[in-house]
Amino acid sequence: MIDGFYFFNKKHFRYMAAYDQSAIQIRSAGSLMVGAKWHHSTIRYESDRNAAYVSLMREVGTIKVRQGSLGVGYAYNWVPFKGFLANATVMPMLTVYNCQKSELYDTYLDEDIDIKDNDQVIYRESVYHHSPVSFTYYARVSLTYNWNRFFVNAYGQWNRFNYDNGEEGHGRIKDWFVNTSVGVRF
Repeated sequence: MIDGFYFFNKKHFRYMAAYDQSAIQIRSAGSLMVGAKWHHSTIRYESDRNAAYVSLMREVGTIKVRQGSLGVGYAYNWVPFKGFLANATVMPMLTVYNCQKSELYDTYLDEDIDIKDNDQVIYRESVYHHSPVSFTYYARVSLTYNWNRFFVNAYGQWNRFNYDNGEEGHGRIKDWFVNTSVGVRF
């Protein structure tokens, strides 16, 4: 995933104060923002040991999702006392490019076949599908405490991606993570 943002309140708002501590936010401030995101993910389960699962998935053994999204959101840095910063960022997004590639496999499930000697999952074809424009969102929260040259930080990010293959099915990918850090500014 690659994303980029532009913040309109550059005079009072510092997004980097919440996420990499290259700046320190002294007073509470927020900013309207615009952003773009590119997402690419691949889900693979086409191995012979997953032959039954591939069969249950309508012979789909690999799904590749590529999406491009644009959005408008808001970020706010709250400074309740010196050294402490809480940030919340929310950006609803429209996914304007949404392409899925499904790789279909033939499965050969037979109790008499020895898995070591015979392939049970064999590639058949690829199917491409472009989904219509859809709604998704991006959210991020950070807590930072600075004292002297030291800082401690914890932040989390959450993304949701939708894809729709028409009659073949649809799905959602929810991606989230949490990072923590302790550091010294030189």
